[in-house]
Amino acid sequence: MGRSRRVAQPYGPNTALVQYFLERLEAMPPQAIFQAVWNWRKTVPASPSPWFEAEDALSHAFLAADRARHRKRAFDELSAVFRRVKWTAELPYEPEILIPAGAPAAHYIAATAVAALVARGQLPASDFRTLYDPFAELVPVAELEAVAGVPESTAPG
Repeated sequence: MGRSRRVAQPYGPNTALVQYFLERLEAMPPQAIFQAVWNWRKTVPASPSPWFEAEDALSHAFLAADRARHRKRAFDELSAVFRRVKWTAELPYEPEILIPAGAPAAHYIAATAVAALVARGQLPASDFRTLYDPFAELVPVAELEAVAGVPESTAPG
């Protein structure tokens, strides 16, 4: 036994959901990732309270379920995705696509979506939907569940 022991579910019980989301995120063209930022920016200023309440619920879910190590592993992989993919590469300027200001926001909302996936079973369904919503059209939850083999009738959130 050494310290190099493999972890079968590095992101906890929702590993398949998280892995698939990260794969889809990495394959997204810049327009898609910044569409997610735009989706988030349209929602949060109009009603910030549900977003921040959902973030608080997410923090409590991680504490209650002792899943911080799973979140850390997922965030490490998310950071690797952001290092590999250059969504802010030279693109033609299009006013409806948020390029320079969107890169930090893209990382934030992607991290929030990943965290919501990691904690999905411990998070109230409405909070999960709020935090995952910027990506809901780009990577539908039903698609994640189908790939992960999660029966629709038992899937939380």
